Amino acid sequence: MQFLTLALDCYFAAVLGIAGLAKLDAPAPFAATLRQQHLLPSWSVGTIGRLFPWLEITLAGALLSGIAAIRVATFTILIFAGFLVVQILLATKHGSDCGCYGAASPHRIEGASIGTAALLSGLAGTHLWLVAWAPAVDRPWRLIAGSCLGGIVGWLGWRIQRRRVASRRWQRLVASRSR
Repeated sequence: MQFLTLALDCYFAAVLGIAGLAKLDAPAPFAATLRQQHLLPSWSVGTIGRLFPWLEITLAGALLSGIAAIRVATFTILIFAGFLVVQILLATKHGSDCGCYGAASPHRIEGASIGTAALLSGLAGTHLWLVAWAPAVDRPWRLIAGSCLGGIVGWLGWRIQRRRVASRRWQRLVASRSR
């Protein structure tokens, strides 16, 4: 049971961490998607667009740390249940992009998307049950898994930053040659 709990911790940390990084990499498309959905007040879209990716990354780190595991697992199920509710609302309202992974993976909401969101919500519920009732994951295993996954997410963050720097240099070069 410990390894299943750890596997779900790692899975949800990877999903949330990568989704958060994708939204940080391209914040404008995520904010535009939020505006297009008309599910939030227009005055809140900018703030939510800036804070939500950091919330996902923070939750990913909390999942790996094992600190306050029941609270973190509860928050995880609330996040994924919220994603499911949003997808159902958007599917019944009109075809729209969900904005789940920012500009990295735009896709229309359809039955398969809702099924995936329902499956993820169910897995998050299983995760909460395991965290509440199964023995806690031993620290050495959590440290190994967290180091590996943290290294991967850190590397992805570094690559995103390097790509931004290269893009800015390229834009400056093009601007200087066009004068």
